[in-house]
Amino acid sequence: MSYSIYTTADPGPHIVELAAGLIENLSTVDNIHFVEFHEITERQPGVFIPSTKSIYIDLGNIMNNAELYRLGMMYIPSIFFTTLWTLFHEVVHAQQVEADPELAELVVDFEDYEKAAQVATKVMMRKWAQENNLPDIKEWGYLGERILQAINSMYVQGDTHLLDELDIIKKGAVADIEALTAIYEFEYPEMLGASIDDGEFGIKIQDTHFLTAADFFGLDQPIKETPKASQTVSME
Repeated sequence: MSYSIYTTADPGPHIVELAAGLIENLSTVDNIHFVEFHEITERQPGVFIPSTKSIYIDLGNIMNNAELYRLGMMYIPSIFFTTLWTLFHEVVHAQQVEADPELAELVVDFEDYEKAAQVATKVMMRKWAQENNLPDIKEWGYLGERILQAINSMYVQGDTHLLDELDIIKKGAVADIEALTAIYEFEYPEMLGASIDDGEFGIKIQDTHFLTAADFFGLDQPIKETPKASQTVSME
């Protein structure tokens, strides 16, 4: 099938290649647009428009989306994974319309489809994280440029925490367990660090314990917890 990918705002080669693979055999998508603060997205990170067979991924809105950060992920990886989540999520909606064309006419209960899309997206996220490493930030295009600008601006002011994050994510970590325990009520919080020390999951950098992306998106599987917020990442 023929398709087009437009990059008004460039997400970097990895995301473009991934997008192409996701839609190449999808009859409900003819084009994907990577944009910056586009009026059609209405401040959402992404939208799927069945009538034009178009997906819009808004990198400007993604830079302003703090959902994964709110759920305990560090800022820099949260930007990349929000982009990935948005792409997967809109592709899942396109797959749903392909399976059930009535969805495009809004004559079915959309809420059920949205819940299913959330579940499917999380599965895709964990699979990607298990099979891939974060690309170098210099390959993030628009996103990387703006993150590096922020790092440089904060460094001049004496704030190095984003620079520290760069070093941490290069070692495979995306979330500090101290941030997670402030959000989730773990049944056995004292066991988190011990389990990471034993190599069951996660990664230890100096004296700090972290989760990898695969751990983060599989939180409801390897660890027992009762979340204060929704356990499944939720985005529009």
